[in-house]
Amino acid sequence: MHPFMPFITEELWHELQERTEDDCVIKAAWPVVRSLAPREDDLMLEARLAFEIISEVRNMRNAKGMSPKEALTLLVKNGETVPVKAFWPVVKKLANLDDIRFVPEAPAGQSSPFLVRSTEFFVPLEGKVDPEKERKEREEMQKELVYQQGFLEKVNQKLSNEKFVAKAPQKVLDDEYKKKADAEARIKALEEALSR
Repeated sequence: MHPFMPFITEELWHELQERTEDDCVIKAAWPVVRSLAPREDDLMLEARLAFEIISEVRNMRNAKGMSPKEALTLLVKNGETVPVKAFWPVVKKLANLDDIRFVPEAPAGQSSPFLVRSTEFFVPLEGKVDPEKERKEREEMQKELVYQQGFLEKVNQKLSNEKFVAKAPQKVLDDEYKKKADAEARIKALEEALSR
């Protein structure tokens, strides 16, 4: 720490409000944290919801291989009831959206839907994604899913074999359990990606 830092801090402490000579920061009690007022609780809820929406838009961009620089439109089904009122400009900026529109129902064209809490959102994709590339990626994911499911089945057969489990060294068993966990995680990720 710089030798003058405590003196500067003390000086600032006295400048923040009127204090006596004996009222020094070095002797002051820690501030007491007050509970949030109801309005601040509402604001925190809005902020959390806004950042969930931003994350979903970014995840969708990632999954579709879209540039984060490309501005998108966000459609919100029955969005007038979504408690994000103060944070729509933040959502627009951080998700790189050119427009946010409230719609009564799902759009008819190609779009990428997602759900945050109980609200449905849609990002129109007309002309933004190559359908042939999407089809090929989907086929590759389905092949990988079938492979991982077969692999998991083989690992489960090994682990359900009582003789193998009884005779195998602990390190071999640990490796098999790790393979099982990895395969299950991959399967879950692939199923989520395919459902999107």
